[in-house]
Order: sequence, then C-alpha cells, then structure tokens
Amino acid sequence: FDKMKKNILYIMGISFLLGLSGCEQLDVNRYENDPRLYFFNGYDNTRTPTYYHQDSIAQSFFLLPAEQERDTVFIVLETMGMPSDEPRPFRLVQTNEGEPDAAVSGKHYLPFDSEEMKRNMMIPAGAVRYYMPLIVLRDPSLEISKVRLKIGIGENEYFKQGIDEELEFMVTITATAEEPPTWDDWYFGDWGPKKMWFVINYVGITDFMDVSEDSAYLNYLKAFAIQKLREYNADPGNPDTPLTEADGTVVTFE
Repeated sequence: FDKMKKNILYIMGISFLLGLSGCEQLDVNRYENDPRLYFFNGYDNTRTPTYYHQDSIAQSFFLLPAEQERDTVFIVLETMGMPSDEPRPFRLVQTNEGEPDAAVSGKHYLPFDSEEMKRNMMIPAGAVRYYMPLIVLRDPSLEISKVRLKIGIGENEYFKQGIDEELEFMVTITATAEEPPTWDDWYFGDWGPKKMWFVINYVGITDFMDVSEDSAYLNYLKAFAIQKLREYNADPGNPDTPLTEADGTVVTFE
C-alpha cells in the first residue's frame, strides 16, 4: 500500500509539473505574439561610456549657432517580446496637446506624421532597443519661453503599450539658457545665463557634462575666466561693461 501511495504521489507530482510547464509555454507563446513598446529608463551598458537615461530631456538652442533652426535629441525606446526579422513602425502621440505651455506640432517639433519622422519611428530589424531621433524646431517664441512636449506610446498593428510606468516621456524645448545639472562641479561660482554665455564664448567650454576630475585644471579654468573677464570689462568696444546679468547682478568668478 505504501508503495502504491508513493507511486500515486509521484504521478500526481509529474502531472503538476507538466501542467506548469504547459502553462508557462502558453504564456511565452502569447507574450511572443504580443509585442509591446515603452520608453527605456535606466543605465545603458551597451554604450561606452555608460549612460543613464531618464524620463525627460531638456533641450536648448542657447548653445547653438543663431542660424541653426533645428536640432536632434534622441529618445530611447525598448521592445518587449521577440525581435523581428523585419523593421517595425511604431506610433507616438503628444499627450499634453492644447495645454498652455505645450509644444505645437510643426512649430516646435517635426510632426510625428511627417515623412521624415515616420522614417525615424521604426524599430530596426533584430533590435530590441532603439535611439529615436526627435527633430525639434527653433521657433522665435523660444527665445523668451519654454515649451513642453509630453510624448506617449500609441498602439498600432505592430506594438501595444508596454510597462505602465514607462509610457510617457517629456521633452522641454527653449532657446533660453538652461543651467547644466553639472554646473556646481565646475569652479565658476553661482550660475547665471550671462555668465554661462561668457564661459562658452571666452573660456571655450561648450560641453558642461564633461567635467574634469582634475581640481588643478578646474582651478586653472577659473583663473583663466577671471583674466578674460578683466580683459572684457576693460575693452571700451564692449557696450555691456561691467558684464552683468539681466537682473543687474555683476558677473564675477572670484
């Protein structure tokens, strides 16, 4: 009897495991045939150096030549399910359309239904992560304002929405100065739009994200900025001396 009982329990256990295996197989098959898309948010170890992608991008034309009328920012998307042997188009929508500070399609960014953006909105064959070029436009209104473009994942025959928490992405667009998140790592003191303009044009720093770890070099740059500012303020050809911010604060590096 004990032996028969053990055999019955063994058969029941095997049946249970096979049942689980069957369920898992069904789930996998259903998942593979249900591709989804979301905005990637996190560390990207596929590139060197490693980047951390957040759920927003701040883009400013302030650092670009005055004649440059468009720029490109890259938004990272990731797929769920198996990769495809063919390119797959996806759909994006603006979710804050009509709000007071909302970006306007065709005015602040290239419309998602334009031919150029349609070509950009395509997951390449074999890819599970894609850096999508978003084309932003330099409208005169951006010289004194900032607009927000909130982007959502739309659905089409190729992709449904993926992770609930990663279905929206924010892009702010302006032509005014934006304080770099790394400004405090430099030795230039309090941030100001005019001070940053001076550092760009007279000290020669344009990439504020690339901060040196050499404190001696950072001190050298500060001393160089002080010297160039003295020369600038002493030049009678400069009409805005001493150099000041819009609120009247005198620019200084000391």
